[in-house]
Amino acid sequence: MKKYLPYVTVILILFYFIGEGATEGYTWASPEQRLENPIIKGSTEGKGIIDYHGYRTFETVFVLSASLLLLGIGGLGASMVGLFIYERILNYVDLGIWFKEPGWEYYVFGLTFKRYPVQDYLVLVIGVGLIAYYFINKAKR
Repeated sequence: MKKYLPYVTVILILFYFIGEGATEGYTWASPEQRLENPIIKGSTEGKGIIDYHGYRTFETVFVLSASLLLLGIGGLGASMVGLFIYERILNYVDLGIWFKEPGWEYYVFGLTFKRYPVQDYLVLVIGVGLIAYYFINKAKR
């Protein structure tokens, strides 16, 4: 597996940028472009093959996987802490609040999930734990 690691990592990073291009394009598109483009759609509207949060999920999975492959458990932990920070900044810039109201609806791949701040804190705690685990084990070597 180790000999394939660079190839897998490159593929993961390229797929990350596909998702990033789709979501960034959607952000800057006009309302008409959002409905008519064949790549990305809103939560339930549009002709796109995958919804906005579906692409965001792919971005996250690909960058987390690449981080894990390149940096091990510490990279995964750092990415998880980064996701927590990303969500706080995004909410503050967009809405002027750090957390949305508990139970807000999140649409992804045509499904709807309820989201709560505890989920974000769980990601943060696990991420910090993985970083700590990484550095504790590195210090033992």
